[in-house]
Amino acid sequence: MTGRIIRLHRRGYGFIRADLVDQQVFFPAWAVDKGFGYTFDDLRPGHVVEFSLVFDEAGRPQAQHVTLLHSQNCNPQLFLID
Repeated sequence: MTGRIIRLHRRGYGFIRADLVDQQVFFPAWAVDKGFGYTFDDLRPGHVVEFSLVFDEAGRPQAQHVTLLHSQNCNPQLFLID
């Protein structure tokens, strides 16, 4: 599944707006695949990512295996939360 990062929190989590479902999907920093030369700290709102959609124990959607597809048209000032 693909989507666009809409919010990041410096405490190590963020939210993705999924392309196929009209909802925000939570992802923790550890869900970012690190084998591609970037980490959670390199991501910015607006980046397009690919991810696996899973559900936590409470039935809420969560992204795993988050992989950066491209970073064009991103605004690093948008929705970066302390």
